Amino acid sequence: MINRKELFILVLVIDPDLVKKIKEGFVPVKTKRTYFEVATPEEGLEIYENNPINVCLIDVDIPGAKQLMIKIGKDNPEVELMVLGSMSEEELQQELDEEIALEAAEKNIPLA
Repeated sequence: MINRKELFILVLVIDPDLVKKIKEGFVPVKTKRTYFEVATPEEGLEIYENNPINVCLIDVDIPGAKQLMIKIGKDNPEVELMVLGSMSEEELQQELDEEIALEAAEKNIPLA
């Protein structure tokens, strides 16, 4: 049986409109912070680079969000990316593939 006090998942939320709803859904933990809230991908990157994030809830409609998703996916595929926004899964995948190809072309990295 899992001791709920030992269960710790760190969530990074990059969506200023969603923070209030999330706060209502989380049970307070006395000794550990269960989530970080930031408004921009740049702030999210700083949190990600300095904390062991397990889940990243990100709004893809925020400028820079797709680049952050690519970085997190490359650096640590164990991080669960949960996506919000106006794009379908297929549209998002196509845009991410295009971003990755553009990044590779800029760095002269051949795609596999």
